[in-house]
Amino acid sequence: LEEPTAIDRLYLRLHEMGSDPLPYGIQPNMGMLEYLFKTAASQHILREPVDLEKVFVPSTLDLIA
Repeated sequence: LEEPTAIDRLYLRLHEMGSDPLPYGIQPNMGMLEYLFKTAASQHILREPVDLEKVFVPSTLDLIA
């Protein structure tokens, strides 16, 4: 085997991180979105807590890439 390339080392680091480091879609990011909106409400950036299911079109909630 030849020495791993920079790209090989990058993919190895990403693999070691476990799950997708950059998840795409609403459902995979739901925890972070809930935290973001909760924090925004607690800092009075938003007037009240937001129900994420009312922010996004229901048919898009389960879309992932």
